[in-house]
Amino acid sequence: MAKALALLLDFCKAYDSVDRAFLYDVLRWLGCPVEYVSALQALHDGTQVRFLANGYHSRWAKVTCGIRQGCPLAPLLFLFVLEALYRRIDADSRVQGILLKSEAGMVQLKIGGYADDSASYVRSEREVGFILNITGEFALASGLRLDEGKTLVIALNADAIPDIAALPAPLQVQPVTKLSRYLGIPVGSVPDLEYTWQLARAQLVTRLALATRKIMTADQRSMVVTAVVIPKLLYIGRHQWPTKTQIEAFQRMINNFIWHARFTADTVEGRAWLSKQVAGLPRKDGGLAIPNLKLELLAHAAVTVNTWALEADTSMQIVGDVVSGAGTATKAQALYITPRHTPRPTQTPRLTESLWVTGVTLCNVYGGVVAVTDKADMVVALGCLLLFRGPLGLQWRGRRLIIDAAVLRGSLWNTYTNTEAAQYGVFCTEWMPYLVLSDLKLFSETGKIVNPRTRFWSICSPGVQLKDILHWKWAHEDRLVVTALGVILTKTMQRHIGYLLQLLLLNFPQMLQPGSHHGDIRYFTREEGHTTIRRGLNSDRQLVTLSPVLTKASEEPPVTSHRSLMNSMQRAVGTGATVTRVHPHPRLARMACLWIGTRAWKTPRKAYKAQIGAKTRAMGLADSNTRQARWEVMSTVAAAGLKTLTWRRLRRIVGLNPWGEQLLLRVKLHAISTYNPVTAGLGCPHQGCERIGRVDLYHVFWDCAAARTLREIFLVRWTAAGLRLASFEEAIFALALPSLPTKLLQFTGQFVATLPDEQAAALGGVVDRMIENCWSIGAALYLLSVWRWRVAHFDVLNDVTAAYHTAGLRQRLHYGFADATRDYPEDLPPLIGSRLSSIICGALGAGGDASPNPPPGGSHTYLILVAGTRCDQTRRCSSGIIILRIHTGSGNYRVLMARHKTYAGAKVTLSQGVHLGLLRGLRQSINNHWVPAHVMGDHAVALRHLLTRTPPRATHLQGDYWKTRRLADAADVRSWMIQHREHNSAAQALARMAQKAGHDMEWREHELLNSKQRWEGVKGYVCQDVKLWLQEHAKSIDSEIVEATV
Repeated sequence: MAKALALLLDFCKAYDSVDRAFLYDVLRWLGCPVEYVSALQALHDGTQVRFLANGYHSRWAKVTCGIRQGCPLAPLLFLFVLEALYRRIDADSRVQGILLKSEAGMVQLKIGGYADDSASYVRSEREVGFILNITGEFALASGLRLDEGKTLVIALNADAIPDIAALPAPLQVQPVTKLSRYLGIPVGSVPDLEYTWQLARAQLVTRLALATRKIMTADQRSMVVTAVVIPKLLYIGRHQWPTKTQIEAFQRMINNFIWHARFTADTVEGRAWLSKQVAGLPRKDGGLAIPNLKLELLAHAAVTVNTWALEADTSMQIVGDVVSGAGTATKAQALYITPRHTPRPTQTPRLTESLWVTGVTLCNVYGGVVAVTDKADMVVALGCLLLFRGPLGLQWRGRRLIIDAAVLRGSLWNTYTNTEAAQYGVFCTEWMPYLVLSDLKLFSETGKIVNPRTRFWSICSPGVQLKDILHWKWAHEDRLVVTALGVILTKTMQRHIGYLLQLLLLNFPQMLQPGSHHGDIRYFTREEGHTTIRRGLNSDRQLVTLSPVLTKASEEPPVTSHRSLMNSMQRAVGTGATVTRVHPHPRLARMACLWIGTRAWKTPRKAYKAQIGAKTRAMGLADSNTRQARWEVMSTVAAAGLKTLTWRRLRRIVGLNPWGEQLLLRVKLHAISTYNPVTAGLGCPHQGCERIGRVDLYHVFWDCAAARTLREIFLVRWTAAGLRLASFEEAIFALALPSLPTKLLQFTGQFVATLPDEQAAALGGVVDRMIENCWSIGAALYLLSVWRWRVAHFDVLNDVTAAYHTAGLRQRLHYGFADATRDYPEDLPPLIGSRLSSIICGALGAGGDASPNPPPGGSHTYLILVAGTRCDQTRRCSSGIIILRIHTGSGNYRVLMARHKTYAGAKVTLSQGVHLGLLRGLRQSINNHWVPAHVMGDHAVALRHLLTRTPPRATHLQGDYWKTRRLADAADVRSWMIQHREHNSAAQALARMAQKAGHDMEWREHELLNSKQRWEGVKGYVCQDVKLWLQEHAKSIDSEIVEATV
């Protein structure tokens, strides 16, 4: 194959020239259903187009050929058309192609392609004419005509170019020094690695030209790199593996672009405001997720090899063997991966000479299971048995070694195997012969890791597997018969084989359990009670039945990949069960999968990145914690608030721009300097703070006179709205409210009380989120204004007066509250949303409606007693409500209303009954101005939901909950008291009365006088309940919201 050529075929107007009739014929030929072909034909028949030129449309023109550009189906349909060409070339015996040979077999590669880019491989220049003849016939049938002028011919052996005869015009062999673009990569007879990466650099500079000019934050540029730069470099690295120097250069470009908006490898003035380790952390850990190119390339290599080892078919396995470069030049060695079970190294792995070698190394190190804790100690403990009970029985009889391992049996062996079975699952003995000895890492009896290449040098060669040097079978209990397979067996080799088997038994004690070399296909189904069938694969990769005798299962073609094995097992199992997972089989996969548990051996890129970058991530977390610990020294309260501040929290603040997000993150990570360029020190530039000297961030954002001035402007609005907190410090730094303002809830609740029940229930937690959003954006704007006022002193042209910056904060709060309250769901009626926004903004002094004035208070307060009970019948419950007016000074009370009601329904619950009963009582309190109110009940779950403003999980209960919660806000409920039933007897008696009466009743104050008989049973309990409420309420008079349990 010295004159082998690659023809990079180029079709003229590929998508637009496909003959549709030929497309439909190919689909039928490939076995597509008639309905599917008819549907595609309906999509393409009758299509018309017109052109737009200078704002004018042309007439409509019919389209009779081609497939639609931009249609998701178009690439697949085009591949179906090319499939006919590919099969025609593969079937032509005159085209010999190139041969790829390995120990796994041979592949005759003639044609390959990706989308509309096809490449044909010929063994000599004589076959080029055959390819042109076939493509000519294909053009007549399909309409796809080969553009011979743009078709490239590349010699796979550069030294043979002078000996290649002339090709049919206009084709000619590409010169050695020339490179052409194919699939986005410069290709030629001799690839130029340096030129490929220089071209990638130039292309990225062009693509990022706009991003470098646009003002963006470091976090935004980090996302640009992740979305634009990294995918391109990984694609190029897949074909042209970079050197260490190139990786370092591109990493400098990435860092310069993120921190300085310049995509260059040159030194840039200035420094990053965050350390490399912290900036590289994921955003959920408080970092900027700045990509690490080396880590990305390592994970890319590992995933590529891991996927190949588990899912590749026979042809792709042979290609992988050849690409890996293992073995001789004529036949590549079969490549197998042996993941280690020893502890993983702590240092970051290195990049080797190619993607393939790097990926194999990483899969060997990180592709296996995580070692059991104290695995080495378990091996040492088992090895100690050989000292106390005696060594293993090793007896050589010619080439056979008889091993007596009875000394290893016992409670220690049982504990060892059971521990690994609990963590890993079932041990697969059929995979043991496929372990590569040179890559196998074993613990010695002293707990040290043995290097097989030096310890077993007489039998260890690169790529040699255990099945190549020995074979074992199980004799009677605890005995193995091992046969050495080498041509020569020396005394040294005998010693090495004996010690190797001893280490294998210590590291994998499951070898003592009799197994099978046939390798049962281990599969899983969801169906309980499924009877497992025994199937295996023979040497020809055909499905065979293992029980009761070894027979061929069917006349199906050989199984070529893991995916086809899944399909074959599904057919063998039948339609009564669904095969969910099949364990990789040693005759199909190339990665030794010794354990069959819940894990999937196909490891995703995210897992590889986490394992390879574990050390860097640990350093970043340690640095981040150290930075945040500085706040603990300054203020534990502020540190507690900043600890809850995450990227997710910042991103959800309505109205906060990216620059604000970045500044708040810098404040949290203490990644912001207090340097004052005016005084060239770490001082405060504000008037009154000049003499303090060295200041910290806590002084800047809290203790400074300017911070106090701005904070007063921010908090005066919230205190007027009813917000009462012992300290606002944690709430401001956390950008979150521990409790909502009572007056603001009352104003919004009064509006919600006027809405129909359906609309009030549909509001859900919208009002709470609006108020919380206002606090978040307000606190963020306060912190930003403090910093803006500080840095304004560093330029003489800036206005640093208090009037200017306080007015600026007021204006930003005005627009910030408006933006935060307009962020309501789309399904909410606009009139309701705008009205709620107007009420909240008005209460916070940001425009909108004037806040309604609450009714004047007096010496009386109102108490609502509520209770619920279940009826004897299922799906029925009842509630009792009593509303009283109590004189806070004397304790005298008057019953204003009493009511009992029964509820029935398929999903009615006692909690729902309490909500509905309380809903009626609150509505009466609002309509009659019996406010402010207090609530006492005995249903802890229902009242605790209302007290903590936490909706129930059940969806059908949330509507009644939110209606009750909003009316409680409107009624200005001051306290929620949870009592036992014996201390809420009056409302309980009413609820039980509803069960006996069988109908609903409601009494007003004047009606109670005329219903003495029915009321006397309840009246006696009222005085007792009121007295107890007054006692408990007096204990917690300082708190507006109380939960007291007697």
